[in-house]
Amino acid sequence: MLGDELLIKLSNVLAGALPENGEVFRLGGDEFAIIFNNIIDRAEVEENVKKINAAVKEPMDIRGTQINLEYSLGISIFPEDSKDRVELTNFADAAMYHVKETGKNGYYFHNESLKAKLDNKNKMELDLKKAYENNEFDIDFQPRINVKDSDEIWLEALLYWNHSTLGKLRAQYFLSYIESIGLVINVDEIVLKKSIDKLIELKAQGYSNVKIALNLSLRHFMRSDFIERICNILENKRFEHGSLMIEITDLIDDSKIEDYKLKMDRLKEYGVKISVNNLDIKYEIMSLFKKLPVDEVKVSAEYVEKSSIFNNSVLSDIVELGKDLYYEVTVVKVENDRELENALKCKVDKIQGNYIYRPIEEDELPQFLNEYSEIRNQILRVKE
Repeated sequence: MLGDELLIKLSNVLAGALPENGEVFRLGGDEFAIIFNNIIDRAEVEENVKKINAAVKEPMDIRGTQINLEYSLGISIFPEDSKDRVELTNFADAAMYHVKETGKNGYYFHNESLKAKLDNKNKMELDLKKAYENNEFDIDFQPRINVKDSDEIWLEALLYWNHSTLGKLRAQYFLSYIESIGLVINVDEIVLKKSIDKLIELKAQGYSNVKIALNLSLRHFMRSDFIERICNILENKRFEHGSLMIEITDLIDDSKIEDYKLKMDRLKEYGVKISVNNLDIKYEIMSLFKKLPVDEVKVSAEYVEKSSIFNNSVLSDIVELGKDLYYEVTVVKVENDRELENALKCKVDKIQGNYIYRPIEEDELPQFLNEYSEIRNQILRVKE
């Protein structure tokens, strides 16, 4: 395969660029480790790294195709940085990710600043494990206002961490850490169970038209036991069909489209609606939705602003396509009058954002639901 040929070629290039006291090892995938033995000082390492840098930047010929590689290289030094082998590896790894975050094609030495960052990451991961054990994760709900003729009231469940000293922390501040320590599935299921319990409670109080939307990670969705776990929860809760929408938060992989469809069709049997993201408006993503039983597509409000590189006809086209494919279009992250006005002009189905209505704590939901009609009417007056 071409990928294998490229890795072999890269291995040879790296080996050829090393001095006599250098060794290269493939760790797996496209990751390599380089060790310099008996170095004199940091300057010697940097000189050798520059030679590697020059060699890797040269185009590689694979079956007549010239390929230019991007790379990131992190460096740690024994015994200056640490005398522990595992710690040295972790320091080099942290330096490598620093290069990736700031732009590929370069190298970076481990330093005290990175060590502090790594220490913070390790502490965050440890704190999150304790937070899970201590049931410190909870949810708020943010409304989606229906701007079409419908009495449905949709609430999106928003995860937060009830931190003992920092207070309420939104998911964007810690979600990547949850994924890195393998807790994302457990936390997803916390959100699902809490959302269903709250919805059952609201319906028992007479709010029969309320429905819940929640995000699930793609990593969770693609697990082999995903359907079994989700459907067991729905069955155990005796959940009402048609009241739950699951949002797939990551980009859809065209190569796995059949797997997506199989799982989505199974969810449909339980009356679960499906939402997908196209937040940055890419037509190649829209084409994938034709192959899937999608109920809703989410678009970010920043792309319907008058100052956007897209004009309003783009969103209008998506809305029209939605009608043809029988899905709704929801504009999210609405933050000002201009974005609200443009979304309404394009005849979207639902709108959401802090400008529309802030996230609501559980005990505030009845008051909001009682006032929903007036809130909706005030928003619709913008269109008039």
